[in-house]
Amino acid sequence: MTDERKQELTQLLNEAINKLCILYKYGSLPIPIDVYRKYLEERWEFYGVDYLSFTFDTHFTIFIVGEDGDLKPFYKIDSNSKLLTFILEELAPFIRNGNIPEISTGSYIVESGFTDGSRIFCTGGGISQQHHILDRLLHIALVRGVDEAVSAFDRSCCPEGVHGFFQYVALVDGIKIEKEINIFEGVKLIPLSSLNVTKTTDEVLRYLPGFPYDTYRHQKDSFFGKTLLIIDQPGFSIFHKPPEHLFESRTQVSDLAFQVEEHAVKFRNRKEINAFIKSFFQVLSLVCNSSVYVYHLGWFLAEDRSLHGKSNAIGTRSLFWERRPLVSSTMAGQTEIDKAKRYYNILDNPNSSIAERLQIPIGRWIKSKTSANSVDRMIDLGIALEGIYLPAENIEQLSFQFRLCASWHLGKNQADRQKLIAEFKAIYSLRSKAVHNGEVPPTVKIRKGEKPMPTSEFIPRAQDLCRDSIIKILEDGEFPDWNDLILG
Repeated sequence: MTDERKQELTQLLNEAINKLCILYKYGSLPIPIDVYRKYLEERWEFYGVDYLSFTFDTHFTIFIVGEDGDLKPFYKIDSNSKLLTFILEELAPFIRNGNIPEISTGSYIVESGFTDGSRIFCTGGGISQQHHILDRLLHIALVRGVDEAVSAFDRSCCPEGVHGFFQYVALVDGIKIEKEINIFEGVKLIPLSSLNVTKTTDEVLRYLPGFPYDTYRHQKDSFFGKTLLIIDQPGFSIFHKPPEHLFESRTQVSDLAFQVEEHAVKFRNRKEINAFIKSFFQVLSLVCNSSVYVYHLGWFLAEDRSLHGKSNAIGTRSLFWERRPLVSSTMAGQTEIDKAKRYYNILDNPNSSIAERLQIPIGRWIKSKTSANSVDRMIDLGIALEGIYLPAENIEQLSFQFRLCASWHLGKNQADRQKLIAEFKAIYSLRSKAVHNGEVPPTVKIRKGEKPMPTSEFIPRAQDLCRDSIIKILEDGEFPDWNDLILG
């Protein structure tokens, strides 16, 4: 905006504030503007900008005092309003619907595609939970002052677009870290305090500026001692009107959300970010011998906060939706992260022939770490190991091929291979009983002359053998030729 237009908006906002009348839903007398402003300032300070709309929509109604002294609901502001006219003129390049003006914002595009965005103002009825640019601008003027409101509006409606950073935030379970670790440029892990409730709250609200506070307040125990995954990616401008050809070709948002060229890991869209998370935390699970699980919390756009507050946090979800069996967390440091990065680069290599073949073995091994009972664990381990050691075209002598390939693959000498043959024979037997009988015996005999051992104690050994098999393939960079391996 030009300096003259900024001065005009300053005057219009001051005039609007002077005509406001605030009514609390549980009272009948107007509340002084200064009292209402102090109330909002306190909540802005405690909850963040995102709760301004929540406070306004649920507890208060703003009226405009007309020249005749009558009170007119603010949401029924008419098209003759100079303030509304000013906003419509400045946001004209971004408006998609002339009848009920709507704005496409970066947040809506990333999360929902090219759909209806924020409305400039409400046309009637009650004030809904949908965000409206006009009353948002008024909130900023009340809480942070008119100058800040003018500045926020000017930054947002720049025709060239103000390119902010989207932030993907997730809660990671299954590992613990002592200090912040950078995985790649723009991708980092943040430890959350496990002892200090206040400190953990501050950390969570700092990194999840738009996460629903009520959700967090009822689930604080879900955050203690966990790890946050933060991914920063350049995004669209705050207000965004994509080229018309995008609508004609029905281009999906997943194809357009991000374009990152300078990072070590190039995420061109949300789909690639999700693929990275899946692959990287699979190999981190292997490295840490744990089941590392990622709970998606939300996408955030910091620069979107001023005029698009409630959708600053997009795609958030309740952790109550996903509960899994208790899994012990393993400490992870830079050494583990570096090893996981090396394995990730192997799986991410488009010329690698092992990535697709290892997907089922890795996924089933991880699943075995969280399966509810011994039957499920053995079925998962059986599928994982058979995916490694039983070529699809072979249908005969499966048990013999299974233990022969595995023992030659992992064994260092004859004695070692003989020990492994017995263990893999026991694994195959337990897997078969789990599949065909729906149960596994309480004990399993591994070698002649030895006492049977509890199955519950043997399963962790089977999990370790499965993990060793996968890691060896990753280290070698290929599956062995089983015939060549066995024949020496």
